[in-house]
Amino acid sequence: MNLKNQKDFFSGLLFMAAGLSFAWSAPRYTVGTAADMGPGYVSLLLGAVLTLLGGVVVFKALVFETEDGGRIGAWAWQTLAWVVLTNLALGWVLDRWAPFAGRDVGAAFTKLKLLPLLTGMLGALGPVEAVALMVLCLMVAVVLASGTWLKAVAMGVLGLLLGLVGTSMASDAVRFALDLPELAGGIGFVALAIGVLGYGDRIRTLASHRRMRQTAGARRVGRWFFPALVFLYAVGVGAIRGSTFDLWLLTGCALVGHVFRQLDMQPAPLLLGFVLGPLMEDKLRSALQFADGDWSVFVSRPLSAGLLLGAVGLLLLAPIVRSWRPTTWKRR
Repeated sequence: MNLKNQKDFFSGLLFMAAGLSFAWSAPRYTVGTAADMGPGYVSLLLGAVLTLLGGVVVFKALVFETEDGGRIGAWAWQTLAWVVLTNLALGWVLDRWAPFAGRDVGAAFTKLKLLPLLTGMLGALGPVEAVALMVLCLMVAVVLASGTWLKAVAMGVLGLLLGLVGTSMASDAVRFALDLPELAGGIGFVALAIGVLGYGDRIRTLASHRRMRQTAGARRVGRWFFPALVFLYAVGVGAIRGSTFDLWLLTGCALVGHVFRQLDMQPAPLLLGFVLGPLMEDKLRSALQFADGDWSVFVSRPLSAGLLLGAVGLLLLAPIVRSWRPTTWKRR
């Protein structure tokens, strides 16, 4: 098989695998109808959309020529191993050191709850307009992200799906938790953000620096800086709830974050989608209940129609908007 773009091909397969997993699992919960959504309705819909987007990315990778074939760079195995070993060591300490085991040492951090803040900000809008505004926000993140806009949209949809993991806001149904009680409350935002964004950036930066000629002083700084950063990240995440599971989650997110960076899958739309996911599902449910399941309500109301038109316009003008970004943004 002649791949025109390795990165697009494998990222498309990942999108398809994730989309199919959510779509296949959604019928295990009540799906319902647009007018009466069950906990599986939105995840089934978004899973199908993500699968379709992944298929388009794979088709593009097989058909359209690229300058360098989108070759995947070297993997930072040593750096990844350091991340895993550090988190395992700290997990062992949390399990056995009584003063910290099970303690909510970082309770202050958990007070930073993004969903109530967003709910308050969107409270002045009706549910129809709120959904349209969130779609517009996602499109802004897509346009500002580097890489292809198609993969950025898919990352946003993947983030929405990950945000639905855990207990549904409208019912007591626990979804996609893999029978893990720790996931009943959802994926931890701090672990996800640090894993896919913090570790992902640092691992890629360190790997690229190792491929360049450096002075002895620069090598010494790089040798100690990343291990110290890994340790501080792990301590911070582990201290929030004193949970070993959070460190395992951080490790998994770090590995996934490196895969994202290797395949030019930008994490910013994913993180925004993750935050908006539960709130968008709740507002979408209210909007369609109000409209008796009629999706045309989103284009029949002037404000929501204008917001959605702006989202479409941003997407169509993405190449022009991206050309205005500073050069340093484009190199990330």
